[in-house]
Amino acid sequence: MKVCARDLESPFLEAAAWPAEPATGQEARLLQETPYGGAVDADSLIEAEFRTDRLPAAVRQQFNLGPAAWRTAVTAAISAGIRNPSDLANLMFFMQDAQRLRSGVGKPIAVGDADFHKARAEWNLYRSIATGMLDPRAACSVFLPAAGTGNYETYVAAPTTGRITLLLNGRDSGGSAATVDHAEAFDSMQKAVESLGRNDTLYLSTWQFKPFTVELTTPGPPGMKNWGELLTNKAREGVKIRIIMSDFSSRAAGFKSDLTALQGLVTALPQAARDNFKYIVSMHSARVLLFGEVGTHHQKFMVLRRRGVLTGYCGGLDLAAPRSPASWNANGWIWHDVHAKLEGLIVCDLEREFVLRWNREKGSSTAPKLADWKDYETLTVASPVAINKARDRNVQRIQMQRTVAVGIAGSDIRRDDIWQGYFRLIGCAKQFLYLENQYFREPQLADAIVKQTQARTDLIVIVVASTESDDPSNQLTEHGRALQHEFFLRLLNGIPAARLRIYTMFKRLVHSKIIFADDRAVSMGSANANPRGFFLDSELNLMVDDVSAARTARQRLWSHNLGVSVAGWAVADFIARWDSVAKANEKLTATPEAMTGEGVIPHDPRTIRGNRHPIADVLTET
Repeated sequence: MKVCARDLESPFLEAAAWPAEPATGQEARLLQETPYGGAVDADSLIEAEFRTDRLPAAVRQQFNLGPAAWRTAVTAAISAGIRNPSDLANLMFFMQDAQRLRSGVGKPIAVGDADFHKARAEWNLYRSIATGMLDPRAACSVFLPAAGTGNYETYVAAPTTGRITLLLNGRDSGGSAATVDHAEAFDSMQKAVESLGRNDTLYLSTWQFKPFTVELTTPGPPGMKNWGELLTNKAREGVKIRIIMSDFSSRAAGFKSDLTALQGLVTALPQAARDNFKYIVSMHSARVLLFGEVGTHHQKFMVLRRRGVLTGYCGGLDLAAPRSPASWNANGWIWHDVHAKLEGLIVCDLEREFVLRWNREKGSSTAPKLADWKDYETLTVASPVAINKARDRNVQRIQMQRTVAVGIAGSDIRRDDIWQGYFRLIGCAKQFLYLENQYFREPQLADAIVKQTQARTDLIVIVVASTESDDPSNQLTEHGRALQHEFFLRLLNGIPAARLRIYTMFKRLVHSKIIFADDRAVSMGSANANPRGFFLDSELNLMVDDVSAARTARQRLWSHNLGVSVAGWAVADFIARWDSVAKANEKLTATPEAMTGEGVIPHDPRTIRGNRHPIADVLTET
């Protein structure tokens, strides 16, 4: 059976193996333009024994000066004739991780190490840095090698092709013009759902599902005001709707989807149509004694199949208030977010991800099966029709990357693709890094950014962080703030002030999860930049390696954020231009409607300290 240009040995998928078909035509050309091979596997890290007594004298002298001397040590090693990037990565790694040295001999990175996932990403970053120091023009990959294991927990989708369109969610304060609300993802998804008919399918994987609280953002069919009514109407018309939503422990009961209201939507359907609208509620397997479940399935993506043509959506938005404009004012802040529309072969990977998760979790749903439903079926994936392979839908190189874990220990991490992808993207940055995220709570990510700015002395870093929060007030939240304080301290202490800026958005909850490296690569999706997003919660991001796509997305996002056209800005002017808007907005906090864009203002993250908590360290913070 063909599945989106990959072979499957079993329609049940769980035990299937799917070796990638050889790429042909447009897909092959795109993938060849930027090689994604050369990735270092876990068992080949630290490729040769590292011994300090084998270092040339000039290198050993720099090595003994400690971690801060890494760049001069690498420069001395290159001058001494050491040209293997892995050898140079070893040198950098052991200068930063001296605790791994025993009598001058480096301890290799092993899969069973408690810090394996962080050490692997760190070493790969150093290899990218070393490669760039040897040859500034050398190719640099942001993609991971495919792993067609056939097992949901461990597979890695191969890099493929598609077309991605960034969708904005937020309010342009307007400045001297009228305020404008943007709900592009809700608008686009609504239009796509309205186009579905009998025998079409809609798959939705969501963290929170409260469709009856989300008003339609464009005029819908007569009598329909919200997403609950839209979806049940489509089920009535014969559309097959399948939804996976997350369940939560008692600590986070406020985030639970309203199953009573949802059951009412389904049972109000004609009996013949009720089987068209099915859902499961899935509890993450990670748990801690006394605290119950601590992980969550945090993916947020939708796949629609209309007469065989696939369309996908992925990003930070759920079908729940207060994401959409109708409920912003009630919360005292506006929801700033990004989502993406997807076309082409990349949507096949999202569809397969949904099918695998449904088949994996349908037998353990924490919600009762409705009496009128048939048994939960085993889903399969149909072959893509020709239009999904069309040239105009496959113009960019994209890879789906995931976080998958079954517990809170390092050995419980099954996939840390997004963490690895972040480090690869950072290692490829030559001109600028731009990050927006709800949370910045992984200090080692800050260390990676600092190292890259030390390697690329013209590299600038711009960060937009949230100061608004919908988190409960408790010790775990305070612990997360303490981690974010540490993250920003490392940036501030490690990057010259002229090359670093940190901003926030006035009266906005910044919920986006996106990072750009130059106008070259971008990673965006559901993953927060915190330990949960990288190592615990189920997440899904897209890594895009395409100059045109990255530039277009960045310029659209920045023009929205700042309320001015950013086309034609030179990298050397980025910080001055951002400062100009942010400082002008800062003077208008008493009249925020007079601000431009999304109310970008300067932010000093040192003012929010938080408090570390030992239990939260065990729970991988929140």
